[in-house]
Amino acid sequence: MLPSNLNCFYWQGINQSGQSCRGIHIADSQYTLIEQLELRQISLLKTHQLPRIVAQTYARKLSVTKRHQIIEQLANSLTAGLSVKQTLSLMLNSISDKRLAAVLSFLHHQISQGESLSESLRQSGHFTHLDHQFLYIAEQSGQLSQTCNYLAQYLTGQIQLRRRLIKALSYPLVVTIMAIGMFGFLLEFIVPQFTQLFTSLHTPLPIYTQWIIKLAALSHYSFEILILFVGLIFMARYHYQHHHRFKLRVDEFILHIPVLGKMIQLKEQVKLTTLLAATYQSGMPIKQSFECAEQICTNQVFVRQVTGCVNALEHGQSLYQAVLDVGLFNLEQQQLLKIAQESGTLATILAKIAKMDDDRLDVVMHIAVDMIEPIVMALVGLLIGGVIIAMYLPIFEIGNVIH
Repeated sequence: MLPSNLNCFYWQGINQSGQSCRGIHIADSQYTLIEQLELRQISLLKTHQLPRIVAQTYARKLSVTKRHQIIEQLANSLTAGLSVKQTLSLMLNSISDKRLAAVLSFLHHQISQGESLSESLRQSGHFTHLDHQFLYIAEQSGQLSQTCNYLAQYLTGQIQLRRRLIKALSYPLVVTIMAIGMFGFLLEFIVPQFTQLFTSLHTPLPIYTQWIIKLAALSHYSFEILILFVGLIFMARYHYQHHHRFKLRVDEFILHIPVLGKMIQLKEQVKLTTLLAATYQSGMPIKQSFECAEQICTNQVFVRQVTGCVNALEHGQSLYQAVLDVGLFNLEQQQLLKIAQESGTLATILAKIAKMDDDRLDVVMHIAVDMIEPIVMALVGLLIGGVIIAMYLPIFEIGNVIH
C-alpha cells in the first residue's frame, strides 16, 4: 500500500544530454519531485499526479527478479564504498523500468528524510518480510554490504531454481495442451461428419465408437462445461486460500504424488536450507532465521514444521532436538546439524545441506523429465489415435460384411 502522505507523479523532462525522458515518481509533493529530478540533472517540463487507484498498482510487491536487481546493485555499490543514497541516485539515472523507478524514488525519498534502508523497504510495501529482516540485522551489526551480498546470492539461487523447474515442465505442458486442443478439434468438427455417415448406413456401431460419439455430443455444451470448470477452479482456489485445514490436506496430498511430490518437497527444502544458511551467515539468530523461513515456505506441511521449530527454540530446545521433534530434514541431515551445533560450524553445515538438497533436486528433475516425456507421448497417442480408431472401426466392420 502507498502511504497516505505520499503521491505518485507522472513526469516528462529533458536530461543533461538534451534527450527527452519520462517516468513515474513517488514523492510527498511536486516541490520534492522537482528537487529529486534536479539531483538527477533532469529539467522538468510537465507533470501530473496519478489517481490514487492507479498509484496503488505501483505499490504491489516486486517480483524476485526485480528485487534481486535492486539488492545486487546495492551490494556491489556498497562494497565499492558508495552510500545507500548515492547508489539509489545512480540507479535512478540508469533505470528504464517505470515501476522500478517509482520504487527507487520512494526509497531515495525516505532515506533523504533520515529513514534507515530496512525501514524504507518495509514502508514501501514492495519488498518481503525477509528482505526487511535481512537488512535490519545488517544495520544492527554494521555489515550492510556483506549482508546485501548474502541476500543477492539467495535471490539468485531462487531465480535459478524457478528457471530450472520451468524448463523441466514447459515442454510436457505445451505438448499436453496441444494434444487436448487437437482432441477437442476432432470431437467438435471431425466426429460429427462420421456420425452423419454412420446414421445414413443404419448399421450397429461398436461400443467404443458409441462412447466417442456421445463424448462428441457433449462438446456442443463446451461453453457451459468450461464455465462449470472455471467455477470449480475458483471455488477450490478460494477454499485453498481461506481454509487452513483444506490447504493443509491439499499440500499433504501433493507431497504424496510420485516424483512430483518429491520434487516439490526438495524445492521447499532447498529454499529453506539456503535461507537458513544465508541468514545465519549474515549474523541473524537461528530462531529469527526460522521465523523468516515461515514467510517463504509455500507448502503448509513445511510451514507447520518450521513453526514447530520456532516454538521449540522459544522454549529453549537445541536446534537438533527441535528439528528431530518436528521431522524436518532426513536422518543424515539431522545428524549433520547435531555435529554442527557441537562443533560451532552451523553456517557451513547449513550451506552443505542446501547443496545436498539442490543436487538431489537435480536428480529428481531429470528422472521426472525422463518419465513425463513418454507418458505425454502415450497420452497424445491415446487421445488422437483413440478417436481415429473409433471412427474407422465401423468402416472395417462394413468392409467385412461386404466381403
